[in-house]
Formats: sequence, structure tokens, C-alpha cells
Amino acid sequence: MSSLTKGLAPGKRYGLGVAFGTFKNQQSIAISGTFSFTDPNSPGLQVIFNTGVGFGLNKDTFGAAAGLSIQW
Repeated sequence: MSSLTKGLAPGKRYGLGVAFGTFKNQQSIAISGTFSFTDPNSPGLQVIFNTGVGFGLNKDTFGAAAGLSIQW
């Protein structure tokens, strides 16, 4: 699930990802979103925010993550 979002493609501002995982007969699903605060076509500093949530399908479990990437 940690590899769900790899970043945005060149020139793109929004991204959405969905993943399914299994481990030791337990299944889960995760959803993530990515947003660029800056114009992806402009040169210079790029600020990208991503967040995601995961849910266990066999048990009532929940996980969440958030991150910020700065590229130049």
C-alpha cells in the first residue's frame, strides 16, 4: 500500500490512486490523492501534497498517511 502514489506525471496537477492488498489471509483497500499547489508547467519550485487512507476488509482497521513534497 505504501507504493500507491508515485507522484504526478509531468504537467499534471491532480492524481488519484486506489490499491488492493492482501497479507496472511487479510485483505485491505487504500485510496490516495495528490495535489500540486503550484502550476506544474512553471519552472522553479513545485509544492505537492498527498494523502491517503486504508481500510481493513476483514477486521475494523484503519490507517492514514499524509506527506508534502517540494521539488525544484
